[in-house]
Parts: sequence; C-alpha cells; structure tokens
Amino acid sequence: MFHHAGGHTKSVLYRATLIAAALGLSSHHVLLMQIGAAFHDVVQEWDPIEKSGGVIVRRRKTVSNEEKSVAEARSFMKTLPMKFQEWEKKEIDASILVTIAEWSEAHKTVVQPNLTAKSHRLVLAVALADLGAAGMDPVGFIRDGCSLFAEEQIDIALTLSAARRSEDIDKVVQEKYRKRLLAWLSMQAAFARGRKELFFHEVQGLDVAATQRVRMLFSHFDESIAAAEEECGRFETMAFASLARHLVPDAFSDEGR
Repeated sequence: MFHHAGGHTKSVLYRATLIAAALGLSSHHVLLMQIGAAFHDVVQEWDPIEKSGGVIVRRRKTVSNEEKSVAEARSFMKTLPMKFQEWEKKEIDASILVTIAEWSEAHKTVVQPNLTAKSHRLVLAVALADLGAAGMDPVGFIRDGCSLFAEEQIDIALTLSAARRSEDIDKVVQEKYRKRLLAWLSMQAAFARGRKELFFHEVQGLDVAATQRVRMLFSHFDESIAAAEEECGRFETMAFASLARHLVPDAFSDEGR
C-alpha cells in the first residue's frame, strides 16, 4: 500500500479540520467529522487486473470499501464512552460514503456523486478534504500523484521493490516505466483544473462569509497545475534511479545515493 494508508488519512484529517473551522462547525460537529475522516479509507480491498505486456494494475472495490468502512466506524463508536444519536451516526456514515468517487470524462477529474446541496457541512468538509490537495497543498498534490501511481501500477512497484540496483532492470523496461509515469503525471494538471472548476460549484450553496473563508484555503489550484506540468518536464530527463525512488523510496537498496 502506498497512497491509501496512514499518511493519506492524516492529510485528510488535517485538511478537513481546517475546512470545518472555515465552515464554522461546532466542536461537536467537528468530532463527528473527524470520525468520518479517520475511517473513510480504513477498508482497502482490491483486485489485481492483468493487462497486455505484463502490466498489472490495482482496481479498488469502490462502494464496497466505503460501506465496509462505515461498518468499522460504527463498531469503533460502540467502544466510546459517549452515546451517539441516530442522526449523528447517519451523518458519520454520510461523511464516509461521500468519498466514493467516480471519474468524470467531461472534467478530466473525479467527482463525488453522493455530495449534494443538502449534504451537512461536516460531510462537505470530508468530501472537500479527500480531494483537496490540489487546492490546498501543491507539494502534497505532487507527492500524492506519485504515491497513487505506485499503488495503482502493481507490476512497477513490485519490480522496483525487488531490484537491488537500477542495472537489474533492462533499459527498455526502464523507459517503458518512465513513459507510463509521465502519461499519468500529464493527467495531473488536468485533474487539478477539473477540481478547481468543480470546487466553485461544490461551495456555491454556502453563505458569503463561509465561502470566502473556504476559498482562501483552496487558493492553490494554479500552483498545483504549474507544479504538475513542471514535474513532467523534470521526470523526462531524471536518472531512472532517482525517478524510481519517487515511487518506491527504498528502491535499489544496494545502489549508492
């Protein structure tokens, strides 16, 4: 596991807490939001999909994972000394289920179909936070792009993890891996543009003051777009060993750094 792990959850929790403050949530609603954010990706089940040329990709069990994460959150809440009312449980459920994402070909990014104008603000906070790196954290956005690629491209991750030196991987294979990474990263700028466009639609139902505060948090889309484009150019000429370590930090353990 590379992207959907503890680091991602911590980032979502951090962003969601900032968003919750901007939305003016009460301390109690923040607690409910934090439970949802903490459990939104706790179940990660997937299937390996074999493609031509030895390519193996990871297909997450979307919807099923989120529904099972809801069950995990419900079990956790039973261990707490406080008692949750049914509406509170349902809002926590909703804050997890809202992170179900679908690809939008029209926007070249992902959308969250369970996010609606009627969603509670604590649900909105988790939804925005889950996809919020492009608007809030350009450095994290680039880092997440590499980690998500490594997570999705199973054959590349396994090969890089097993190789002791870069010379263990044929040069032709190295360039194929580089092209796959560049193709992925080339979509990151479009992803950020799509998120920028959708963000303004997602917050349009807020009052003026809350809208201004949230927009201040999400003021880094253009930086993320520029960073993604710059990263593509940098990775085109980067030594393969250095590029590999952006995907698998402990790659080529026998090679001098």
